[in-house]
Amino acid sequence: MGVDLSAETIAFFAAITAGLVSGILYDILHTIGILSKKRSVISVFDVLFIIISCFVIVSAFYIFNSFQLRWYMFIGLFTGVILYFSLLSKYFEHILKGIFKIIYKIFYLIFKILLTPARFLYKILLVYFFMPIDNFIINKVKLIKHKINLIKINRSNSNERKNRNSKKKVQQEKI
Repeated sequence: MGVDLSAETIAFFAAITAGLVSGILYDILHTIGILSKKRSVISVFDVLFIIISCFVIVSAFYIFNSFQLRWYMFIGLFTGVILYFSLLSKYFEHILKGIFKIIYKIFYLIFKILLTPARFLYKILLVYFFMPIDNFIINKVKLIKHKINLIKINRSNSNERKNRNSKKKVQQEKI
């Protein structure tokens, strides 16, 4: 009953690879969560990371070592995570943000192109249908305000005249 050193070496490197993949998944899901800028979305992506990374790790342990858990597999897993975060994370995150910006711009352009006919119809309806109605209403409101102001001015003028006349009468009576 000999130990197959090549199978254990392959299992060790599979554990390192699983650690690297877990780090990559973390950066991908963390970057998507940060781009949304909402705590609840970040929490959802954190839970999603835990589920997916558990699936990756368990799959690697099952495929390459038939769930015979050995201490070197855990060392390989942590080595892979540490290697990724110390050497590759900064570069991968920078590339990932650039890719997400490009994808955002592409979807923004597609969305803008798809909405162009709707915006065109909106402008046509606005200019030819709603604007005349709006101008009619605005003109009527302005006319009503103008008439109200004229009435106020006439009332204030008549009140001033009455006050002047009453003052004159009081002064004449005093004399």
